[in-house]
Amino acid sequence: MIDQAENLRAMARSNGPEAGRPAPSAIDSRLSTRLPRIVAVTSGKGGVGKTNIAANLGVLLSRRRMRTAILDADLGLANIEVLLGCPADRNLGDVIQSGMQVADIWTDGPGGVRVISAGSGIEWLANLTSPERLHILSTLLSSDLDIDALVIDTAPGISDSVLDFLMVAHEVFVVTTPEPPQ
Repeated sequence: MIDQAENLRAMARSNGPEAGRPAPSAIDSRLSTRLPRIVAVTSGKGGVGKTNIAANLGVLLSRRRMRTAILDADLGLANIEVLLGCPADRNLGDVIQSGMQVADIWTDGPGGVRVISAGSGIEWLANLTSPERLHILSTLLSSDLDIDALVIDTAPGISDSVLDFLMVAHEVFVVTTPEPPQ
């Protein structure tokens, strides 16, 4: 049966990333710090509960004494901080435009989890190129956030922006639903 996750499963079965996409090792080789365990939560469409799962996973890991951060990677349309009740004063846009460090923009969330917002209502963030997204990932992962786990809440779909974030994850959770799109 073909479902909304079939394309993601096919990519996972392939022997490497899509042409033009950096393999995780391409990012790993640029880093001087120890990488946290990276778990991405994604979906083929919106409204399936992906952000709720990412938020709960992040809080659960944090409560189990893992130093955890959640990155809302829905660039320009972030909402994890709203769901967790910890409004963000700064976001990844500040890292790009002002040269701030990632450690300066995270917000304390429930259960001790750190929340990194991608900003909401910021059109230019939603239209970054793959090299710009790679720069964000390299900056994020080379930052000394002192974390054991990073949960990435991706945007829905299989756009290049989503795939770039999935390629750095050690594990990818695909959230699906049997309900057809509304």
